[in-house]
Amino acid sequence: MGITKNVLRMATLAAALALAAGCSKSTVSGGTENSSGTENSSSIEQKMDVSQQQQAGIEVKEPAVPILISALRKVVAVGEAKTPANAMAFWQLMSELTPYNKMGLLPSGSTAGNSVLSSVVGACLAPGAYEKRLEKVAAGGGVDAGIAKMKLQALGQDKESVCDHDIAATAAIFAVSPIQGWYGTPNDRKYENEAKAYGENAQFANLLLTRLYYSLPKTALSSHEAATLEIAKALYAIPADQLEAMWDQAKGMMNHSTTLNATGSIPDGGAIGYYIGNASYIGGQSGMSITENGVKWFGDGRLSGREVTLTFTQNVSRGLAQSKTLGQSEKSGVSTKTHEEASVAGQGG
Repeated sequence: MGITKNVLRMATLAAALALAAGCSKSTVSGGTENSSGTENSSSIEQKMDVSQQQQAGIEVKEPAVPILISALRKVVAVGEAKTPANAMAFWQLMSELTPYNKMGLLPSGSTAGNSVLSSVVGACLAPGAYEKRLEKVAAGGGVDAGIAKMKLQALGQDKESVCDHDIAATAAIFAVSPIQGWYGTPNDRKYENEAKAYGENAQFANLLLTRLYYSLPKTALSSHEAATLEIAKALYAIPADQLEAMWDQAKGMMNHSTTLNATGSIPDGGAIGYYIGNASYIGGQSGMSITENGVKWFGDGRLSGREVTLTFTQNVSRGLAQSKTLGQSEKSGVSTKTHEEASVAGQGG
């Protein structure tokens, strides 16, 4: 019986073991999904403006007569006394000048006379004090200093030279200064004398300005300041005796009968008008003009029958603008996905 129980226990145990070991299946399944998604997006946009400046020299023509007159005004004014000359000094000057020099100041009623009189009086009546003023100006800079040095050089050669040249310049200034009408009380004889004085002054101005114009460099000038210095240089290069010869030539042109225009018959809106020989003279807001044998000889921008100009070089800047857009766009992405599965199976019977 003990054996039987033992046998039975052993048989039950064996059956249990057989059951456990006889039918067995094991499955391990792992699923992992890793999704790592990185998306980088960058966009750069830059606008760049590029500009360039280019300089080019161009030549520009300008009427010569206004530039010549402006330069002569500057020439006469350099060395001018701060205290304006009075009428007594003017008449003293007139009494001491030679006849050809007096002609340059004859239209004393002209408004242009007041602006240049002080310097002329100083140059002609007080050259010592005038020279000291010039030395101060010459020590400075610019156009005035350049003109002062020319005048000092002329004074060193001839004490009367600056007086002669300043009065010659003044005559040219008078010739293009406004004329409102006859000076003084009406008198046919006086008007005739005044007409010849205006005519002589205008003819001299034409001769002087023509000479100055053709003495200037033929190349383009860099500026009005450079032109002024060249004109002053040309003026003082003319010997005083040649200036007097010009006056004599102008005076000789007056040796003809004079015919005054009747009131209201003066062409071009002139204030005074008359004929001397075959030449017609008109005085008005632009000064004196001369027409000879139907040809405009002097006035309205003409010298000796020709319309004259001066050439200047101007630097012109030209801008070139460019606009450029620079763009850059970048995208980068990384995506990972993993799936893992492991299966283990076992079977026994």
